Amino acid sequence: MNIAAPGQAAQAAQQGPPIPVLPARPGAPTGAQAGAASAQGAASAAQDAATSAQNTAQETRDAIRDAVRTTIQTTVQPGEPVITVPPPYRQNEIPREVIPLVGMSLGLVVAMVVGYPIARAIGRVIEKRGTAGLVRATDVAPQLQQLQASVDTMAIELERISEAQRFTAKLMAERQSALASGDPPRG
Repeated sequence: MNIAAPGQAAQAAQQGPPIPVLPARPGAPTGAQAGAASAQGAASAAQDAATSAQNTAQETRDAIRDAVRTTIQTTVQPGEPVITVPPPYRQNEIPREVIPLVGMSLGLVVAMVVGYPIARAIGRVIEKRGTAGLVRATDVAPQLQQLQASVDTMAIELERISEAQRFTAKLMAERQSALASGDPPRG
């Protein structure tokens, strides 16, 4: 531990920040840069290690598949069933069979959402057309009762008129017979 005299501390404060230590070889990072560079180096080293592990695993899988295929091809006798190894499954790949199904499903949903209101409107128009000329019995009942009452009244009046005509015809017949016989008419 360095113990500086009070005068030396004041003199050091006036001089400014300390001068950084220069690297031993040119182009090498200095103090703070070295810490950041070592963190970046560690991250890139971890990334390289993960990539290399994935590549190694894929190469191993491919080598095993090739070995199995070669073994099957060399050991299979004619007429024996052959077991084929499917191609590797790719996680981000959409199977070819799914794309038309998704398209048809979305088309069906759109057709239902758009078509349902249109179908209801057409159905309502057809319903109104079918009932346009029809009259309900409840609407006609009062009119029928009024018509029946009018016909009854007319029948009664006709009966009175016919009774009056019979009476008049009877009177005329009596007068003519009285005139023909020479009796003076009554009345």
